[in-house]
Amino acid sequence: AIWSTASAVRAVVLTDSGGSIAVGTVANVETVASNCQALAFLSNTKVVAVYSDTTNTRTSALVLGISGATITVNTRYTINSNSSVQARASAISSTQAVAVFVPTGGATVTQALPITEASNVLTFPGSVETVAKCGASGTLGYADVVAINSSRVVVTAGTDVSNGGNACAARIFEISGSSVSGCPRRRESRRCNICD
Repeated sequence: AIWSTASAVRAVVLTDSGGSIAVGTVANVETVASNCQALAFLSNTKVVAVYSDTTNTRTSALVLGISGATITVNTRYTINSNSSVQARASAISSTQAVAVFVPTGGATVTQALPITEASNVLTFPGSVETVAKCGASGTLGYADVVAINSSRVVVTAGTDVSNGGNACAARIFEISGSSVSGCPRRRESRRCNICD
């Protein structure tokens, strides 16, 4: 599990113990304020954490190593130079994940980024891909990503209900080697003010 306090991002291992939950040692991921966090489970021993850092105005990612009920926090990487109003992540294999985030500063673009892990080091093959853009009157406040298989994810984006409301887009992305590309098939609501 991952969450934030007023001044820190924290994580903990939760273990099913015969119908009850055993709580491990709480790890301090980073001493910063954060408004959104996400986890992508690569394996039983490695998790990619993605979170918005509102203290330093950036979006970060790192590997959390898991050994029993103990978490080891590895090197932090900046994946966007703005903090985010939404961050999500999904693993597509034991070494790859896809992060999706809605950067602040207007919050009009939802972006996707492939992440590769090796020996607790993260690399970012390819460039950030724009999932959807919002019209000037709207604000993208919601996003999610779900793995379909080891080479495809579906990413959704939606506008804040107070800024146009109920507009949404869904797009399939293919991850191949060092690149991520959006497939042409996409569905949007009729009220959608999200466009390419």
